[in-house]
Amino acid sequence: MFDYAKKIREYRERKCLTQEELAKILNVSNVSVCRWETGRFEPID
Repeated sequence: MFDYAKKIREYRERKCLTQEELAKILNVSNVSVCRWETGRFEPID
């Protein structure tokens, strides 16, 4: 697992958020959050 993917997942779990909830906060799709957490795609600045 990529370092950024692990950090995103750890942050989300620490805040007790689902992928869908984090996606709403960031105004992205929950598919994007899933892809970030699995390392398939990188979030962009």
